[in-house]
Order: sequence, then C-alpha cells, then structure tokens
Amino acid sequence: MEPLFVRPLLYLKGLAMAFIGSIISLLIFYHLLTSPNALENKALVFHSALSIGSHEASSEHIEIPPRTPIASAPSLGPHRIAPTILKPKAVPGEHAERQGSPKTTSQSSHKVGTPSSPRVGTLGSQGVPSNEGSSIIEKQSAHRVKTLGEQGASSEDTGTQGDYGASSKISGTLGRLRGPKIGAPGSHTGLNPPFILVSGERSGPCETVNGSVVMAKSYKNKVDYCNWHGCTVWYTLEVWEEGYTGTWARYPLLLRLMKANPSVAWFMWMDSDAIFTDFSFEIPIHAYDSWGKKMVVPGFWDKVYRDDPDWVGLNAGVFLMKNCNWSHEFLKKWMKFGHPKNKASSKISINSMVKSRPQDWDPDDQSALVFLLNSNRTDSQANVFLEASYDLHGFWELVIDQLVEGKNGNRRPPFVTHFCGCKFCGGRGSEVPLVCLDGFTRAFGFADNQFLARVALRHPNITSPDPLLSPI
Repeated sequence: MEPLFVRPLLYLKGLAMAFIGSIISLLIFYHLLTSPNALENKALVFHSALSIGSHEASSEHIEIPPRTPIASAPSLGPHRIAPTILKPKAVPGEHAERQGSPKTTSQSSHKVGTPSSPRVGTLGSQGVPSNEGSSIIEKQSAHRVKTLGEQGASSEDTGTQGDYGASSKISGTLGRLRGPKIGAPGSHTGLNPPFILVSGERSGPCETVNGSVVMAKSYKNKVDYCNWHGCTVWYTLEVWEEGYTGTWARYPLLLRLMKANPSVAWFMWMDSDAIFTDFSFEIPIHAYDSWGKKMVVPGFWDKVYRDDPDWVGLNAGVFLMKNCNWSHEFLKKWMKFGHPKNKASSKISINSMVKSRPQDWDPDDQSALVFLLNSNRTDSQANVFLEASYDLHGFWELVIDQLVEGKNGNRRPPFVTHFCGCKFCGGRGSEVPLVCLDGFTRAFGFADNQFLARVALRHPNITSPDPLLSPI
C-alpha cells in the first residue's frame, strides 16, 4: 500500500510541469509577437505537440502540383505538425477575404438517438424548409457584410439537400452518424476514405495586430482535427495561377492537387476563418459516396434552385469534392468566372440570374456557383449535395452561444464555426472588431479543450486568450 503523501506529490508534480510549460509558451509567444518581423511576415511557429496518440495518416503519397506558384513561398502542405509559417510577398490584387451573409444551419441540433427530427433551420425530411428555418434565413440575410462587395468577395452560407428523392433516407443516416458526445476521442469509424483538407490565407502579411495569431490558431485547429480523424492538411499561402487572386485563388490549386494525387478520393476546402468546434463528429463522406454525390456544399435547396436564386442560398467557404473527372470539369467551368479576361461577361451572366447580389460587384465565386447549379439543374441535383442536416457551415453570430462547456445537454455543438465578415487579417488596415476576437477566442478554446482532453489538460477559461492550461 503506497503512503498517503505519494498521490498528492504526484498531483503537485503534474501541476508544476503544466505551469512551467505554460510559462515557456508565453515566453515564446511574447518573443514572436514583439520581434521586428513578426507582423511583417507572420513567422509564427506553431508546434502541435499534443498530437499524442493521434492517427498517423500517411502524407507521403501526396504529390505537389507540378507548376511553380506565382507567389514564391513554400507551401505548408502536407503536414501533420505545423511548421514555421513564412509569408510570401504580396501579389498584385488584394485577397478578398470571404465575408458575407451569415447563412447557416446554425441554431440547429439533433438530440442524440433521434436522427429523424430535423434540426432547426434545416430542411425537413422532404427537403422543405420549416418556418423556423425560413425565419433564420431572413435574420441571417439582414447580417450581410457591406464591405464584401468592395473587393468582389463571396459570402458564406449554409446548406440543404439537392435531391428530394433520397432525403428521407439521408436524414436518418446522417442522424445515426453523429457519433458519441464531445469528450470521446478516437471516434474515427474507419468508414471514410483518406481525404485532404485544403486551406490557406492571403499571400500578403496580415494588416492587423491579432490577425497572425488568429490564423495560426485556426491552422492548429485543422491539424488537430485531422490528427483525430486521419485526414491530412494542405495549407497554402500561394497564388497558383496568374489572374486568380482573392477567393478565386483556391480553385487552380484544388484542380492541380486533385490531378497530382489521383489516389486521394476526396478533397475538402475550408476557409482560414472557419474552425472545427465538434471534434468527435466525422464527416459522412462514405455516405455521400454511396449516394453518388461528387460535391457537397452547405446550402438550401429552395434558395438555390428557385427561379430567382439567392446568392446567399449556399456557402462556398466550406465544401467537399470527389476526385473524379466530373469535379475536374466542374472546377474548370467555375474558374472561368473568376479570370480577369472574363470579368465583364461573367458579371453580366451572373447578374442576369442572381439578382439578389449587388449588381455593381465583380464576379464572386459564391454567386458563380449558384449560377452554375441553377443553370443546369438536372446535372447539379444528380451530383451536388446541398447539406443542411449538420453545421458544415455555422455562422458564428448564430452559433457562438452554443459553445458552452457542459451545458449543451443532448444538443451537439456546431461542427464548423465560421467567422465570415470578421476580416481577421484586415481589409483597410482596420483592427478586428473586439466581438470577433472574443468569439474566436471562445470557439478556439471550446474546440481545443476537446483535443487537450486526450492528455488530461484543458483551458480553465475558454473566453480568455490566456494560454495557461490546467489538469482536468
């Protein structure tokens, strides 16, 4: 029998080690943030040292796209542990940060074990929006960010299904896939094929004091999620094809990554201002595969496929694509709207159909996607799934109040919390609104505690930016 004083001593030893580690982390952050080049090139080192016991999904098979990017900086992908982030010089044309209408399937939540009940703000079993969901849409539309149009950036919104016939089966299946509640690591089912999560940020330096830290934390969040679920992160800082800047820069990269990695079945794009906030949820890629879907976008069927489609009827900031010929050709069609030589004609085409967007804006990728889906409904509804059964995109203003530890009951938190409109890296040198920073701090702490639980640590206060940790 061990002496009574042994266990308290071990506990005190653990506390001392956690305290020393936190002090070291604070000193590193202080050094990085006060160094002369910290804000200019965002050379922040983020070591995801807590990937203990994580899935070691192989990244050796991932090939780098063949052509040299326009902005000459090394890509960060593929990496399981985040390396030093080096910012390249800015390329001509500002990166229009995605903002936009807060459309989301937020406020929605299944109760565990009751998959048949539609979530608030999503489509019901027959793809028909509920009154409550419609009211949320109207509320979200009132939140549109006016500055979006200044750079022709796209907005961010949410999802529904594109296939009425399969919706009853789909709703039930997704409900069963929601898995265990938060705090149960290792919920990876093994049903999904390996996929690559692609993300990135503007090629120039952040114009705000806090932007670099926020973007580094966002990157860490994505690496941690993939360590949990066996995916691989490809993080880009480059412009891969001349003429494609802003939100359009991602599509040439996605196309090249797909062609360079034919063995990777699925790719996922996720904006840098979006983070995972439900680590135990596994994206049901195998289900989408079984339904013959090749693209998954958060969106509302009746908003996208009606005669006067709403440009915020879906969200182009988070989506999945199957690596197949259909996706390659679709990306080529989509990209054409964003090329400078097609600017005038694309604007005319989009405005002729998508009348809800400001007509003086340059072509944006989200409105172009709505145009493509609506103009070829038969093909789109067969291959594109508009997701609304879970929060593939949760607008932060509507879901932030759900991020309360231990008080959700059977409600699940949003899978993704998207801070569209916050412009963490700045638009005109202005500082990030405090409400955005507070919201991100809360969401990141909420998500990070799920990952830290694997090593019995936690942020004692998720609403504080203080990096100190404490034992559970």
